[in-house]
Amino acid sequence: MKTIVTILLSLVLMPVLSPAQLTISTNEFYHIGDEIQMVNCLVPANDSVGAGITWNFSADGATGGVSTTYVLHDTSTVFSANLMLILPDGSIEYMQENNTDSYVQGIENASSHVVTNYNNYDIARRPVTYGSHLVDTYRVNIPAVGTHGTGVITQDVDGYGTLISPTGTFSNVLRVKKSQMELDTTTAGVTLATTFSYLWFDTMHTAPLFRIDSVSNALGSIQSAGFLAAA
Repeated sequence: MKTIVTILLSLVLMPVLSPAQLTISTNEFYHIGDEIQMVNCLVPANDSVGAGITWNFSADGATGGVSTTYVLHDTSTVFSANLMLILPDGSIEYMQENNTDSYVQGIENASSHVVTNYNNYDIARRPVTYGSHLVDTYRVNIPAVGTHGTGVITQDVDGYGTLISPTGTFSNVLRVKKSQMELDTTTAGVTLATTFSYLWFDTMHTAPLFRIDSVSNALGSIQSAGFLAAA
C-alpha cells in the first residue's frame, strides 16, 4: 500500500508543462550543414486552434517527392548574410540569422537568376510561446525588372498540444501561423501576393515537424503540405 501511495503521490506532484510555460527557441534556427527534408503529402484540414489540441495528420500520406533545403555558409560578397540556403526549386536565399531573428536579405531565382532584395524581411522570430503575436513590415526591390514594393508579415502562435504525423507522435508542440501580404509595383501595374503558412514546432527540432502553405498571386493559388522526414 505504501508503494502505491508513493507512486500516486509522485504522479500528482509531477510537473505538467502548460501552454504558458512552453517556450520554443529552435524554430527555424538553422545551422551550416543542415539538410532539411520535407516529405510532400496531402493537405489536411487545419482549423483546430487553442490549447490542448491534438492534430492527427497520420493519415495524410506522402504524395511523392521530397522537398530538400540545404543550409550553407554564405561566401558571396553581394549580401552581408551568414547563411546561404539552397531552396527546393534551386533558388538561393541569403539569410542573416541570429538566435532571435532570421532576416532574408535576398533571393536569386533559379531559372531567371533575377535577384530580389529585401530590407527588414524577418521571416522567423524567436523564442515563441503560446499566444504570442508579432507584426513586421519589410521592403522589396528587384532592380533588374523595375519592381519595388512593401510587405507585412504577421506571426501568431495560435495552438498548443500534440502533433501526430506519419513519422511519429510529438508532445508539447506549438503551431505558428504566418500571414504575409506583399504589394508590388511593376512596369505592368500593381500586384498583390498573399501567403498563409502553418508550422508545427517542438523543442527538439529546428525545422517544422509539419507545414501547410497557401500562396495566392497573379498567377493563381496553390496549396502544399509536408512533414519532416525521419523526425
